Amino acid sequence: MVFTAQKGHNATGGSTILTLAKSLDPPYPDVAALVRDAGNPLPSNALNGSDWSLTDESTTARLRKLKAAGAPLGEYVRGQLYYGIKTGLNKAFVIDGAKRAELISRNPESAEVIKPFLTGRGIRKWDADAQDKWLIYMNHGVRTSHLPAVVEHLEPFRRELEGRATKQEWYELQQPQARYAAAFEKPKIVFPDIVKRPRFALDTTGAYSGDTTFLIPVADLYLLGLLNSASVENFFIEVGATVRGGYLRFKRQYVEQIPIPDAPAADRDAIAELVRKCLDAKGVGCEEWEAEIDGRVAALYGLDTATEM
Repeated sequence: MVFTAQKGHNATGGSTILTLAKSLDPPYPDVAALVRDAGNPLPSNALNGSDWSLTDESTTARLRKLKAAGAPLGEYVRGQLYYGIKTGLNKAFVIDGAKRAELISRNPESAEVIKPFLTGRGIRKWDADAQDKWLIYMNHGVRTSHLPAVVEHLEPFRRELEGRATKQEWYELQQPQARYAAAFEKPKIVFPDIVKRPRFALDTTGAYSGDTTFLIPVADLYLLGLLNSASVENFFIEVGATVRGGYLRFKRQYVEQIPIPDAPAADRDAIAELVRKCLDAKGVGCEEWEAEIDGRVAALYGLDTATEM
């Protein structure tokens, strides 16, 4: 057994072998040859205890070093790691600036329920841009008597809206995430769920975001720098948070595991200052600052930047 994975996660080395095999259908591949070429030997204690890890010895040691550096993100943010909104029918609830202006001109109260809207594509590393997308935020129980223009806009979609899998009023969002709607209005860290490289950004516009995104309602620049670092990217790869095509899967169950070093104030401030520069530049020409962030974060994890980052 030489697959590389953690208990409960995808197999990194196993995925490599399956990719090389192309298919497990007949005629069957030479698994022994694939393992010889792509597998990694396991340490003798790989299956000891309940928290076993099918990774090679150097990867296991690095993961243990990372996890020893601090509390997992879920604890660090006190569970404030939230899903974006699922509309149930984007073409009804997501509009552009021209439609927004039209609805407000016809019915000024419409502005109360029209919010800037972030999608996964609009979130890049260090920069979040709603790209002239707006969400008609119709939460469960919303009053419609003062929103005639919005209701008229939604009316042509009524049959499709009534056919959604969940039960709500036809003009309401499927999952408005109303219990933490206030979190969308705050400065927050936002990120897409499936990406090639980490793409964490800070949104200060009060934008709401879609179901291919997550948010952490804090304006913690130290945390933002950490999340965009090479060390965290490698952590994701090593815990098996990957999907086909070399993409990383930034789902909650993986993100909340990220160890957050309890760094001294001077280190936090230094990383935050570098992050501020990247944010001001909207991610353009930030390579030197990013390299310094990577080095500082690796040091906080106790990693050898030359070989382990």
